[in-house]
Amino acid sequence: MIKPIKFALLTALLIIAVGGANAQSATRLQTPQLDADYAKGVSGHIAASLAEDYVVLVGGCNFPDAPAAEGGAKRFYSHVYATCGLLSGQEWERLGNLPEPLAYAAGRTYLGRLIIAGGQTTGGRELASVYAISVDEAGKLTTETLPSLPQPRSAMASALIRSRLYLIGGSVAGRLSNSVISLDLDEPQLGWREERSYPGSALLKVLATEYWFDEEPYIYFMGAFSGSEGEEGVRTALSCYTLRADDQEASWQRVPVPYASIRRGATFGGGIMSLYAEDEIMVTSGVHEAKFLPALQRIQRLRRAKRLGQSSVTSRLEAEGRAYLLHEPEWYSFTPFMLVYNLRTQKWRREHAHPDLARADAAYLDGIIIGGEIKPGVRTSSIVRVQH
Repeated sequence: MIKPIKFALLTALLIIAVGGANAQSATRLQTPQLDADYAKGVSGHIAASLAEDYVVLVGGCNFPDAPAAEGGAKRFYSHVYATCGLLSGQEWERLGNLPEPLAYAAGRTYLGRLIIAGGQTTGGRELASVYAISVDEAGKLTTETLPSLPQPRSAMASALIRSRLYLIGGSVAGRLSNSVISLDLDEPQLGWREERSYPGSALLKVLATEYWFDEEPYIYFMGAFSGSEGEEGVRTALSCYTLRADDQEASWQRVPVPYASIRRGATFGGGIMSLYAEDEIMVTSGVHEAKFLPALQRIQRLRRAKRLGQSSVTSRLEAEGRAYLLHEPEWYSFTPFMLVYNLRTQKWRREHAHPDLARADAAYLDGIIIGGEIKPGVRTSSIVRVQH
């Protein structure tokens, strides 16, 4: 049993600690190693601190049997792990399991519980289930069921304003959506409420965070690609919006996107968004448009070739898709730096860079980046501590 202790979390992301007398090496900190398959690293998982007594790691997926480039099957996990020494290298303990394996769900903590909404499960099936998990002082895991989503949803952004959980965009019943729904966690029996959709096309690879500005609550939202469904028309459509969350009559307002000279092709799709400092938001990690956009375009051409029965074109595109997965991680140009947006000046600036930021679909917990992809189909078990 893990003995509860106070766990001090970092609050601002500045530099990666990679060795030195007062730093933790990323290679010494790892995700749970108890399951040989899980030990290969996962993505799409959730990390949370519950009552500052336990850090829990939940779910995720990987390709444990064979690499994705060799046709390996994606495995989803229901595991719930905990540790009280994340930064000291203390071993993880497996507390139990969720009712079903999942990844790419929304995860937010509220009053000592981790709320897990939607996601994908085995075979890529989307989920409408919503759970609240908690851990008592003896380390016992408890799982409650909350009202199901109106429709299955995965890969959405989320925000928590007071007691209200917002789910923004993502894939809804198998199709990208710009819809927004919310649930009051103090009165869950009232069910999910439809909110104002964000404007424009539905976006792939979305991020969000909540923030307070002049004592008013807001949601900040970013999406990276549009038109990824169908057989043509996918494009980079980096978009940023903000919404005053306590006013149901308020509409989403467009805000400046990072300009090209500091973005350098980064889309932050599959990356991390968080508060950085007072009146500032940071984004980091995620995919690069020059590598990811052609892959989406190839998928669309493949759909068209299959529909038209073009066997030679289909074979060629499938071979190109396999070749795409064979490069070294550096080739994919996952974003190794962060950008910071000042809410008052509405200006972006570029901050610190480090190779360990170059990952996608990692879990993030107040200054700690946990696992994720280092290239399509390949995960890492490393935990990166960041300092302030």
